[in-house]
Parts: sequence; structure tokens; C-alpha cells
Amino acid sequence: MKRRRTLAWAGGFLIPVLAWCGLIFWVSSRTASQLQDATWVPALAEIAHFGAYLVLAILVWRLLASVVRSSGVINVRDLVVANLTGAASFAYALSDEYHQTFVPGRAFSVEDLAVDLAGIVTGTGLALAFRYRRARRSSMESSAALHSPAGGTTI
Repeated sequence: MKRRRTLAWAGGFLIPVLAWCGLIFWVSSRTASQLQDATWVPALAEIAHFGAYLVLAILVWRLLASVVRSSGVINVRDLVVANLTGAASFAYALSDEYHQTFVPGRAFSVEDLAVDLAGIVTGTGLALAFRYRRARRSSMESSAALHSPAGGTTI
């Protein structure tokens, strides 16, 4: 039974993070000439960087939040998860930029790193906002259930 839970957890939280990191690595492995055909839309590279790391931050948040359970509205554990999410995602962004130095026609780009960081901050902020909203809704529902008249019908 415990093994099934572990496999379900890995399939739901760990594998998406690893798969997304693998996709980012694969795209980063493309040479400049291979990516030239995909850059006909202005600012597509920046949008791709921002979006890729926004999604990565949300996936890392889900992974870490599944390990560190918190209760109530926002508390210290959520802030720790947010900071760890940002640090882990930024570390991956740094390693990805370094990886690009080994790909012909690609180089380490501080501008790309800044766009990656903006995506990480946005993704982490969205995850934290979603956590807050869900916790607040749950708190309001439990509060309403406590204050309903006992034995009375509610509409």
C-alpha cells in the first residue's frame, strides 16, 4: 500500500518536474541554426524563457508543497516552500545557461537569466496566491459549517 502511494506521489509530483527540466534541457541543446527557424516571431525567445520557468516554478512548488504540508492560511512553511522553489528553479536556470556555453552558436546570457528569474518569481507568486485562495476558501467553508443552525434546514 505504501509503495503505491509513493509511486502515485512520484507520478503526480516528481516526474512532471523531471520531465519539464528534461524538455528545457533538450531545447537548450539545440544549436543556434536549429532555433533560428523558430524565432520568426519577435520576442519569442523571451516569451519561451519566461513561460518555461514560470511552469517550472509552479511544478517545483507543487513538489515541495506535497512534502511540506501546511495548514491554515499562509504560514512560515509556505514561505519556506516559496523560497526553496525560487532557489531550486534559479539554480536550474543558472545550470541551463551554463549548459548553453557548450552548444555551438549559443552562449551564457544574463538577459535570458533575468527573464528566467521573472518567470520564476511570477510562477512562485501565482502558486502562493493559489495556495492562499484555496486555504482561505477552506477556512471560510469550515467557519460557515460551525455557525449554521444545528438541526435547522439550510438553503
